[in-house]
Amino acid sequence: GLSITYGLSGFPNFAHAEFITLGAFIGYFVAEQLGLGLPAALIVAFLVTGGVGFLCYRGIFQPLAKRGATIIHLMVASIALGFILRH
Repeated sequence: GLSITYGLSGFPNFAHAEFITLGAFIGYFVAEQLGLGLPAALIVAFLVTGGVGFLCYRGIFQPLAKRGATIIHLMVASIALGFILRH
């Protein structure tokens, strides 16, 4: 997982496990609590988690990169994002 995110984004995103957990919780909520079934849960979890990831990239990582942040700065930001998503 970490090598894929590093290859696509250019920095290691240490919050990728939190995004996976977020998708699992959303899928569970849609399938079990709303009773919409597994196909709907997969689609909704994919879209919501992808949207959150996109917003985090556009709101956190892209502005830092535009300001000339080093890979260390981006790694620290991803660790902080992981803590925020976890708690």
